[in-house]
Amino acid sequence: MEPLQAKEPRSHQRSKHILRHFHLIREILDRGDVEICKVHTNDNIVDPLTKPLAQQKHDRHTEPLGIRYVSDWS
Repeated sequence: MEPLQAKEPRSHQRSKHILRHFHLIREILDRGDVEICKVHTNDNIVDPLTKPLAQQKHDRHTEPLGIRYVSDWS
């Protein structure tokens, strides 16, 4: 049985890219280049790209993104 990666300090070939990526994100946050904050669903215009929404809310979010129905193209 393999030891748990969280408890094993040495590098593992299969997770090496994940560790590098994690440390890059940590550096970016520490420098203050990016701030992570919660965005309420009513203010998050990309919600239609991540989950199903009611038609009215979907339309309200997609309009600022410039996403239109095919039937509106004419």
